[in-house]
Amino acid sequence: MKIDDYHKIAVSTAAYEGQGRNPTYPALGLAGEAAEFGEKVLDGATLEQLAKEAGDVLWYVANMAREMRADLRDVAEAVAPGCEEFDCLRQAVPRQPVDHGTEGRLRAALRLAGRAGNVCERVKKLYRDDGGELTEERRGLIMAGLSQTLAALASAALVCGLGMSHVAELNAEKLLDRKKRGHIKGDGDDR
Repeated sequence: MKIDDYHKIAVSTAAYEGQGRNPTYPALGLAGEAAEFGEKVLDGATLEQLAKEAGDVLWYVANMAREMRADLRDVAEAVAPGCEEFDCLRQAVPRQPVDHGTEGRLRAALRLAGRAGNVCERVKKLYRDDGGELTEERRGLIMAGLSQTLAALASAALVCGLGMSHVAELNAEKLLDRKKRGHIKGDGDDR
């Protein structure tokens, strides 16, 4: 799946107040979904369950990019230059043996949660240090954090045996189905 196509779907299904000027909502959602991914890993979830959680993380990365006046492609470009499709994000994963076992998955989930938490920390400083004004310096820091989060997500997907295109396609299908049925808002996967 093309990164630009997914980004359009992700932002078209956002239903939170102040879209385009509210980085707090997607930052908190990013951290929450990264934590849920870790919980699924701990619980021994199936690949499809992990793919769904990874897709939710991806949705928040895409919407956080919009809050930074950027596209998801801009975030991916910092991870893998020239990347237009999700599977090329593999090149950002270190070339070393991949531990697909429980311990490797847990390390990947912790790395993802740490990176997502870093984005939240940078958004917090947007308000604490910059009075809520998105300076170019703060924007650059948040974008760097988003790129690190996307790289950690790609790594976690690889460790779990998932392709990022599959993650994006599964999430896009879910989002478009919810949009079609008018169930974007609400709680959980049973919408």
